[in-house]
Amino acid sequence: MTAVVQLPDGAMPVLVPDAQEQADLRVVYGDSLIDFSADLDTRHSDADTQPQPSLRGQMRFQGSALARIGGLVALQGVGARFSGALWVSGLTHEIQDGNWITTVEFGAGKPVALTDLYGNRVELGAEGITLDSPKGIRLSTRGSIALEAGGAVSIGAGADVKLEGLNVHCSAQVAMVAKGAATAELSASGQTTVKGAMVLIN
Repeated sequence: MTAVVQLPDGAMPVLVPDAQEQADLRVVYGDSLIDFSADLDTRHSDADTQPQPSLRGQMRFQGSALARIGGLVALQGVGARFSGALWVSGLTHEIQDGNWITTVEFGAGKPVALTDLYGNRVELGAEGITLDSPKGIRLSTRGSIALEAGGAVSIGAGADVKLEGLNVHCSAQVAMVAKGAATAELSASGQTTVKGAMVLIN
């Protein structure tokens, strides 16, 4: 199966659950609902601001064209804890042997992944954002690029690492270590200065 992502007017809309929005359709246990599964995370419950924000899962019901990604489905008859407006994050329609089944994924907490036909992948999940490519990733700008982290920053490569600029400044608040497993060189075509309160050689 080939997935096609459409970007209206060249933009990718970011959908946010809206507690004031009316449900597009109603799904009732014992009537149109076929099956239902959900996980409830009470640590992030905020029912006053979003429709069932801590409820994630999927359900199947008799097919309806009213279901839409980013819309709401009103679920009824499954108890006070699970009944209510569910935000649609995924949608599948299946028509087979004259039977139309709609499968809805609901909840805003599931990982979101985008993969193109070249194998490039962007994933947004609970652990952060992952960029992955079978070839290369390039960051380019006519302005400046700033990388900041509240924790550690790690850069590793299976081949060479090259750092080049008009002026390169490296500063450590506590200690700095630069070493080579085989050889190391410190050189300049002009003046070279090595200084410290105490300089040890060998």
